[in-house]
Amino acid sequence: MLQRQLEDRDAKGNPHTYKIIITTIQKLALFVARNKGHEIFQKHVVLIFDECHRSQFGDMHEDIVKYFKNYHLFGFTGTPIFAANASTRGKPTLKTTPQAFGGEPDANGKKVLPLHTYTIVDAINDNNVLPFRIDYVDTVNRKAGIGDKQVKAIDTEKALADPRRVKEIVKYILEHFDQKTKRNGKTYSFRALRNIEAVATDKTREQVTEVKDSVRLSGFNSIFAVSSIAMAKAYYLEFKRQMQDLPEAKRLRVATIFSYAPTRTWKMQTACWARKTLTIPASLMQARGTFWSLQSRIIMHFLRRIMTHRPTDSRTIIKTFPCA
Repeated sequence: MLQRQLEDRDAKGNPHTYKIIITTIQKLALFVARNKGHEIFQKHVVLIFDECHRSQFGDMHEDIVKYFKNYHLFGFTGTPIFAANASTRGKPTLKTTPQAFGGEPDANGKKVLPLHTYTIVDAINDNNVLPFRIDYVDTVNRKAGIGDKQVKAIDTEKALADPRRVKEIVKYILEHFDQKTKRNGKTYSFRALRNIEAVATDKTREQVTEVKDSVRLSGFNSIFAVSSIAMAKAYYLEFKRQMQDLPEAKRLRVATIFSYAPTRTWKMQTACWARKTLTIPASLMQARGTFWSLQSRIIMHFLRRIMTHRPTDSRTIIKTFPCA
C-alpha cells in the first residue's frame, strides 16, 4: 500500500495524488530496502515522525536519510533523548534526538536545543490538559553523622534495582494508594463510552454513533513507570507477594505493558512479535497462575489483533489495561 501511495496510484491502479501519507518507520524502511532506485527519492518530501525518541537510533533511520535526497525532516516528542539519558548501546553518532534530527544552538553553540517547544506548562495555561501535583518521596534514609564522599563511580542501576528498594517502594504504594488516588475523596461524573468495540471497528469513522452513559466514580487509576522490562517483572512479582496476605478489598489489580524493539522485515516482525507474545518470560512462569488468570483474556484479545492485522505502531506488542 505504501509503495502504491508513493507512486500516486489508488487501490485500482488509477492515478490519484496523495499529498499526505501516514505510515510507520518500519514500513518506510522496508520500502527503502526493496526500492533503492525509486524515483521518490529524488522528489521533495517532508518526513514527520511522531514520538521521535523511539525507533530513530538504528539502521532504519540511517537508511531513510541516506536514500531520500531532497527532504525536510521533523520530529515530535515529549521525551527527547539527550546525552544525559542516552543509551550506552548503539552508534556513538546516533544516540540522541539532536543527533538524529538536528538542533538549535545553545549558549555554547552546541546544536542541542529543539526548534520549538510546547511544554506541559503551556498546555496547562491553555487549558488543554489538567494541572497536576508531584509528590517527591525520598526512598533513601541516611543515618546521622554520615557525610558524603566523592567516588569514581556508583553502580546506580544496581542500587535502583536492589530487591530491598523494590520491596519498600511497593510497600509505600500499597499503604498510600487510596490516599494518592483520591479513593476516599469526593465522587465525580464521567461519561463512559458503552459501544467501544463498534466505534473502534468503524472504518468510516462516521456510521457508528457513540453511546455514552453517565457514571459516578471515586478515585483515579494510576500508571507506574519503570526503567526496563526486567524491573517491570520484578515490581509485578513483588506486588503479588505483598498482596497475598491483604484482604481482597485492599488488593490492587496490576497489569503490565511490554514493548520490544522492531525488526527489519514484516515477516520477521510477525514471527518475532507472535513468538514473544506467546512466550511468558521465564521469571514469570513461577507466578503463572496469578499472572495468567489476571491477564489471559486481555492478552488473547491482542493476540487476535496481532494475528489478523499488520501492526500500525512500532510499540504494539503486548498492551494491557492500566492499574484499576
